[in-house]
Amino acid sequence: FFFQAEDGIRDFCLSRGLGDVYKRQIAENTEGEELSEVGELDLDDLMLGEKLTAAMQKEIEKYKNVTILSMGSCGLSSLENFPSLPKLEMLNLSNNSIQGKELGALAGLTSLKVLTIEGNRLTNYEDLKLLAELPLTQIDIGNNDIAKDCLLYTSPSPRDRQKSRMPSSA
Repeated sequence: FFFQAEDGIRDFCLSRGLGDVYKRQIAENTEGEELSEVGELDLDDLMLGEKLTAAMQKEIEKYKNVTILSMGSCGLSSLENFPSLPKLEMLNLSNNSIQGKELGALAGLTSLKVLTIEGNRLTNYEDLKLLAELPLTQIDIGNNDIAKDCLLYTSPSPRDRQKSRMPSSA
């Protein structure tokens, strides 16, 4: 049970529970598509709790052909019960509270190429070794404690490249 407040009026109603919320979000994002046709799931900003429940894991795993999964700002601190998605290539877990030791739960994502885990609680480069077997081509660790000392290469802007080609006036 919970009380719902709208416009200052409190009404008593039965909670439908989190299960209905995440199922509705998935349904809205995949409306009109067969399970086998869904290539992208966007669960951003859906407060899933500290970890996925077994029921949530099972629901997400129904989408076997998903190649892109976004779970940014979902309140996750654990990757326990993370779904097994054999075709997943891009995963966004940004702005959660995930610690490095949790990254081992992603080891089964054998098609994963792009991982965004910026804005979490990664503090130790050693934890990134848990991802060593994955075919990652890009990983974003910005806004984590381990990124503070990281030197990043940024390519020059097109404007800067143009300036470097211009003959100097002497």
